[in-house]
Amino acid sequence: MTANSEPCFKLATQWINNCLSEHSSSCPLDATTSLPTRVIDVGLDMDTPQVRVFETKGLQGTWVALSHCWGRLARLVTETSSLHDRTQGIALSELPKTFLDAIKITRKLGYRYLWIDSLCILQDSHQDWVDESSRMQDYYSKAILTIASDLATGDHESFLDNARPESTSISIPFNSKAAVTSLSHVCIYKDVKTPGTDPDVTPLSVRGWTLQEDILSPRSLHYTTLELIFECQRSRFVETDLTPQGYNDVDQMRSIKRFFLHPKSGFNNPLLLKYPAYEAYYQPISRWYRLFENYCTRLLTFESDRLAAIAGLAKEIQGQTNFLYKAGLWAEDIHTGLLWAVNGRGERAEKYRAPSWSWASLDIRFYWGTNINPNFELYMLMGNWDKDSNPESCRRAEMLECEVETVNGDPFGPVVGGWLRLRGYMLPLAKWRGSTEIYINVFWSSIRSHQRGGSVGGVKGVKAADQLVCDFDSTPEEEETFESGDDVDSEVELNEEEKDGEVEWRSDKYPPDVVLFQIQRHVRPGNELVEERAIFFCLLLEPTSQDSNSLDYRRVGIAEVPDINGLGRDGWEKREIIII
Repeated sequence: MTANSEPCFKLATQWINNCLSEHSSSCPLDATTSLPTRVIDVGLDMDTPQVRVFETKGLQGTWVALSHCWGRLARLVTETSSLHDRTQGIALSELPKTFLDAIKITRKLGYRYLWIDSLCILQDSHQDWVDESSRMQDYYSKAILTIASDLATGDHESFLDNARPESTSISIPFNSKAAVTSLSHVCIYKDVKTPGTDPDVTPLSVRGWTLQEDILSPRSLHYTTLELIFECQRSRFVETDLTPQGYNDVDQMRSIKRFFLHPKSGFNNPLLLKYPAYEAYYQPISRWYRLFENYCTRLLTFESDRLAAIAGLAKEIQGQTNFLYKAGLWAEDIHTGLLWAVNGRGERAEKYRAPSWSWASLDIRFYWGTNINPNFELYMLMGNWDKDSNPESCRRAEMLECEVETVNGDPFGPVVGGWLRLRGYMLPLAKWRGSTEIYINVFWSSIRSHQRGGSVGGVKGVKAADQLVCDFDSTPEEEETFESGDDVDSEVELNEEEKDGEVEWRSDKYPPDVVLFQIQRHVRPGNELVEERAIFFCLLLEPTSQDSNSLDYRRVGIAEVPDINGLGRDGWEKREIIII
């Protein structure tokens, strides 16, 4: 990329200025914003041989943020003991290559302040980390620009010195009123992946923290292996095609970032008049679930960051909806929020992180940013099934109380306790009387769901209309023993027989104390070709004590209960419970 660096800076300046002048309704810039607590003062002279950490003390101004992979080979950080020295100056020769590139870009674009998390947050101070990570939403959403080092695996690597793959291309110029410049061009490439298309996986795209860094940024410069990409909240530009993508493009309308900071500005999109169904993509809560499923395929160095690394997005959603945030769920949409499934891949965190009804209570096993089961979805598949809105038939659980205890009362801060009190219908799993064997979803086998009529995207339909489908949060090891209050052991075995091309995990005797608790009924409307069907989404719960009068339970999974032959209604007892 070195040979093209000067043209890239010129293009970047054009893109940024175009966004600032044309996209004020969707890509905000607040000139009265206070700088972050600390920033890197890069100066305005390109030849200055050093930079410094600057403690801003409420000073207002503009800044550039860096989104990067820390890596393991080069770690230049600021700690309490080194803060004073950092404020006096840091020689450029001491800085890793990623930081040097970011400083060069910041200076070239005419900005003075740069925010780099590892240098601007005291890495040995838990309190400073808590304080500064809670401001991440502001640091990225109010930055004038975010530099995204997509291709560097760590700070020791340069992203400006990237050698682009050789290719043969033909440049075709044309005039366009929509382009940044009056003369645009596209390139036809041979023998390489077409520039302008994102790599399936980049070092930055698999990291958990970087999702909110990207989504919250009004404007981002992505340095990829092929070219420079500029993306704002409304449009997207690439070096090889200066025509903006996004505002009038159906595929880009579905982008989870498009109009995120100002969703109402997206409702003026002319394509919504033609495709009104896409309006749901701009609804904050709908977008939250799409963002969250993306987030849960990403890696975290520390599982303890699971809530913190998405807190900035949650704060933005809260500001748009005024909903109450409860350990990763929304109180006003609790009946959807509770319906998460991990297909047995979860492990209860060693140190308390959240109540059991929150996804954040688990360590979730992934493989380098890609789901072990590529068809995994964190939230139960909704497909074309609708929530039953009939109060007489939906048997919707009544939320009586939802409390979460956090550090300093910050709803987005570390969680130290919590409970959820519900009133609804309960049935011991041992009393399930369906004629078809219970199916249990696990990540190393096929996923089954009542919401799939056949095999769609690797998710299979149920074997029979009366089949109970369960998703336990954790998969027991082979021959693991569950102990009941009566000291009756129930052995869970791995059935090695191939059935319908898959290996099933099941047992003849389920843990006798697990119960089904109904949350919400969903319906698939019928038509002349298919009959109407309905299921109850239920939580799988186990009591936390042997006291039969205790109301306390712990979540251990989720289930789809078919509303057929009275299976979802007969014998169920209405109970009040507390999930901790």
